[in-house]
Parts: sequence; structure tokens; C-alpha cells
Amino acid sequence: MAFGTKKRQTTGWVRRNGQIVNAHTGQPYNPSGGGTTGGLDAASIAAALLAAQQAEAAASQGYTRTQADYESQARLEAALQQQMQERQFAQQMEQERVRQAFEMEQERLRREAEERQRVAQLRQERDTTFSQLYNQDPVRSILFGRGMAGDLVTGATRFDELGKLSGIEQREGEVEAALQKAIGGPNQYDIDLHQAYGNRAGVANLPSAEQVARQTQFGGENVSRLLQSAFGIGGGGLGGGITAEEFLRRVQEVTPTGELK
Repeated sequence: MAFGTKKRQTTGWVRRNGQIVNAHTGQPYNPSGGGTTGGLDAASIAAALLAAQQAEAAASQGYTRTQADYESQARLEAALQQQMQERQFAQQMEQERVRQAFEMEQERLRREAEERQRVAQLRQERDTTFSQLYNQDPVRSILFGRGMAGDLVTGATRFDELGKLSGIEQREGEVEAALQKAIGGPNQYDIDLHQAYGNRAGVANLPSAEQVARQTQFGGENVSRLLQSAFGIGGGGLGGGITAEEFLRRVQEVTPTGELK
């Protein structure tokens, strides 16, 4: 090789006769070959840019770049910039999707927490109402705890979604046993919805108020309150409950007064 002759280093893309071509196949770079990058991926574009830069370095050492060289490099740089912008846009879209999914999940968790709090508050209110009823009106409280009170307890329908009160079966058995002991006799005093009474809540086999006058007068305060509660609900042939005042009036009508001599 003669002294003073410069030899270019062969790369994947080189400049020949003012064009960027493949060093192995000789095929010129065609930016209109398809897509924003002429069908080339980022690696190929970068390789072509490197070759162009090498050509520019060679030009600074005595080789002259043509207008076609500058235009080819500009097209490559524009194509690479476009591809970078598209990738950046795709990343932004993915970040937005993740952000929206996160916010939706947070909203779902917030609604679930609010619902749990609402139900917990409702359960607490029901427990308080039941405790008050159980001490004052035990038979009515059993129907309330079973979700069967309806209009027998003001506002009871608010708690229908909660179902039965936990442990209500045991409380029901205790009240029914107390009724059995207070009234006596062979009958079972079942607190339930009875088809025989038009599917109405009531106490099965409940006698008349007059028939329990003695138990009411001499059974003590707890027995009197239990019987008033049972007759307040009613059942059987009573055709519905009666007030505590009416119950006591009937009891007094058949209870002897005065002193025996």
C-alpha cells in the first residue's frame, strides 16, 4: 500500500459513493423501507449512525462528505429520535395504567372498609337494642334477635340484613323454659312464626290472661314481667297481643281482693 493512502475500517454500515450501505451486502440504507425507522431496529440504526460518524471522522482527515451523506445521517437521527419518543410514550401510558389501577384498588379497599364499619356499627346497635329488650320485654326480644320482629319492634327492619343474632337459640330456650315454669301445665310455649296464626309471630299454646292471674299476682316481679311480655306478643286464640295495662286489668278482674275472715 502506498504511503499517504488512508484505509477506512469496515463496519456493519459504511459510506460508498456518497451513500450509507451494508458493508457485507452492499445494499444501501433505505429509510422508507417501512415504519418510522425504515424497517430497522434501534441497534441497526445505531450501527448506521456509528458508521456515519466514522465517515465524518475520516472526512476530517482528508475525506470530503457530500450533501447526501448529511441527509442520510439526518434521516437516521430522526428515525432514532422518533423511536425513542414512541418508547417514552409507551412507558408513560404504562405508568398511567398502573396509576389508575392503583387508585381503583385503593378506592375498592376504602369502600370495603366503610362497609365493614357500617355493618359493625349496625351490629353494635342491634346488640344494644336486644340487651335492653331482653331485660324489659324478653319474648319480644327473642323475635327481634331472630330477625322476625317486623313492626313488633320499632326500626327492627334496619337489621334484617344481619340475619340471626349469634347465640339467640340459647336465649330462646331460656325464655321458653321460663314460660313453661311460670305458666305450668303440659303445653310447650314455643316462640315462633306460627302458620296456625296466619304465619304471625306469637307464643304457641298461650292461655288467656285470666288463666294466669294467680301466677302473675304471686309469682314475683320477674314472672309478672315475663307474662306481660308473652301476652304483649299474643298467640293462639288471642288474635294478637294486648298491652301490659290491659293484661293487668284482666288479671285484677279475677283476683280476689280484701281479707278473708
